[in-house]
Amino acid sequence: MGISFLLNCAGADKHFLNQLPAKCRGDKIIGYKHFEADDLESYIMSKHFSEAIEFIENVRTKSGKVLVYCKRGMNRSATICVAYLIAREKMSFLEAVRFVKERRTKVLTNSSFLRQLAEFAKELNNGSGY
Repeated sequence: MGISFLLNCAGADKHFLNQLPAKCRGDKIIGYKHFEADDLESYIMSKHFSEAIEFIENVRTKSGKVLVYCKRGMNRSATICVAYLIAREKMSFLEAVRFVKERRTKVLTNSSFLRQLAEFAKELNNGSGY
């Protein structure tokens, strides 16, 4: 798959390489970043947007590939991917959500994270946020 960097949205784990999908384990991982985040309605996920977007963008400018993941691959990682698409690919909130859901259907079930993404899109002036 050519993955060269990992962004763990669920927190530090000494054994993170063992948790990667088998098809990614052969990739040469040269960089890793993590932040602690809870998949709870009360959690402020948006506080990680800038840091994560900057990390992904730095990797992409070096022609690297980032695997963004969390424990179940449903909310935290998907939220970061949508935030990146809104900020760097200039997608609207709805375009970015559709893009991610077309690739993995069981994502973004945390309604608070969706509200935070809509607000983020609005702040960036990508249309009305939707």
